[in-house]
Formats: sequence, C-alpha cells, structure tokens
Amino acid sequence: GTGKWEEKMAEKGMTGPVNFTNPGVVDHDTILTIFRDTVDPSCSWELAEPGSGKRPNCELDTTKMTSEFPEIPHVKDAVRAVFERVKANGTYLKAEEPEKKRARTNE
Repeated sequence: GTGKWEEKMAEKGMTGPVNFTNPGVVDHDTILTIFRDTVDPSCSWELAEPGSGKRPNCELDTTKMTSEFPEIPHVKDAVRAVFERVKANGTYLKAEEPEKKRARTNE
C-alpha cells in the first residue's frame, strides 16, 4: 500500500528520483549499541576489524526529501525510535542459550 511519505509527495507534486532513507549514516556497532542501551543491556557482540572493507557505510543524498520534509529524523534517531517501540510493545524475544534450545527441541 501507499505510505504517508508517498501520499505527501503526491500532494506536493514531487517527481523524479528520491532516496527513501533517513538522513545520515549509521554503522553496525552504533545500531547494536543503541539496541543494548534501549532494549537489552546484556547484549554483546564482536565486529570485524574497522576498515576491513566488508561493509561500507555510504550516505545517500537525502536533500530532496529533507528539503520538503524536514521532520524526517536522522537515521540514528529513527533506529532508537524503532527499538523504543520494540521495548514498549514487548516484541523482543531474547535468544535462547544454545543448551536450553537444544534441550527444548529434543523434547
């Protein structure tokens, strides 16, 4: 279905290519840190060495969207808002410890 941004763009008569993304850049470590700080303080992780070339963090040009819709939040704020909703809705299921999962599936 059509989302709120598409409807607003149509009402304004916007045409042409548009990058449908929040402004800014966010890397995996930042996402996981926001998740830990917002949802699960016990969350831990290991990342590949910085600069390993595995995942570039590229920023798309959001000038067209943000000039028309300055209320679009920075990507880090949007990620935090999603995790706050997850916590508030109780939709986060913590991963089971491997031993407990094996025991449960062998029943």
